[in-house]
Amino acid sequence: MEKDQIKRITFFLGAFFIFSLIVSLYNINKYNTSFAQTTTNKVNLKIQDLSVARVPTGTTEILGKVVNNSTSNVQDVVINMVFYDKKGTLLDKFERPLTPTAFVLKPGESHPFNLSELVSFYRINTSNVTAAGYITK
Repeated sequence: MEKDQIKRITFFLGAFFIFSLIVSLYNINKYNTSFAQTTTNKVNLKIQDLSVARVPTGTTEILGKVVNNSTSNVQDVVINMVFYDKKGTLLDKFERPLTPTAFVLKPGESHPFNLSELVSFYRINTSNVTAAGYITK
């Protein structure tokens, strides 16, 4: 190969590498901007008919329904649970998805949940169960 051919190949490979790097950085920035926009659209949802009960195995069952008390459609609904003992010491905390990604909970609609957690019911003194989702169109 001639030196000129090697220089051309090296130049085009370098240009291709730089182009690929720029496209990748653009896509990462676009993803981060999109993520930042969705995380700011988080809304807390109402929980009704909440029950934290013992099941025969001694573990804990959490029942209830999430109500979309906002004026917007929401998706990606999650349940957050925190359990404390008599001294106020954290026993455990969990976050569980309630709805599939494409599922939309419209204003006024509710969605039931029935979750089991491996926290000894007898050790629980207090619990805090909350729900949240992300506003969508």
